[in-house]
Amino acid sequence: MARGHVPILVGGTGFWLKTVIDNLDLTSTPGDSALRAQLSARTLGDLFHEYKQLDPEGAELIDKQNKRRVVRALEVTKLTGKPWSEQQTVGEELYDVLQIGLSVSREELAERIDTRVEEMVAKGLVDEVRRLRDTYGCEIESMTGIGYQQVCAFLSDITSLCSVDIGGTRSERLCPIGHNRSLASFADRTKLNEAIEEVKRDTRAYAKRQMTWFKRDPRIVWVNSGDSIEDLVQRFLENKFRT
Repeated sequence: MARGHVPILVGGTGFWLKTVIDNLDLTSTPGDSALRAQLSARTLGDLFHEYKQLDPEGAELIDKQNKRRVVRALEVTKLTGKPWSEQQTVGEELYDVLQIGLSVSREELAERIDTRVEEMVAKGLVDEVRRLRDTYGCEIESMTGIGYQQVCAFLSDITSLCSVDIGGTRSERLCPIGHNRSLASFADRTKLNEAIEEVKRDTRAYAKRQMTWFKRDPRIVWVNSGDSIEDLVQRFLENKFRT
């Protein structure tokens, strides 16, 4: 902006965008290492169930697949006795912002999500996750995202990996049908299909939570997917830079 350019933020989580747009003052509650360790030792499902009881509104908005965030939200709620979702305050307005939301039917959105997941798998998602797992393991935060989490679980459960030579490099791949372990390979391919369906399901659920978040903001201008937004942006810029 200092160089005379107009920044455009595309995508991102609702909370991240709100932090930037509304100059959000995040909670400064200090951490409690003992409590955090105690919470971290529990399962994500158990943590989220308790958090939902203490902060129903926050539970609707938080990424329930992200254990670190659920732990922190529950930690702050327990330490302060006040729901985490009520502890963020809006600061002084820093920017004049035009927010545009693309309105897509639920059916079309689900179809786009399914297609995107299938493309990710076709382009090597399983091999990518396997390489990351072999290097970093599946327990680090970056491996808990949708897609990585489900494929990690799949890789820990399969029984028929074959060692193959790819460009002089040995690599593990699913045994092809017809291999002498074809029965196990067939079972593993079934598990892979189940993992892919889980990725689609969890992505659709995440998209639903995102829409719930964004629909709460009356400042967002909603346009139909495919409509031109050029005039909308042009009017905003003309008003902003009018001399």
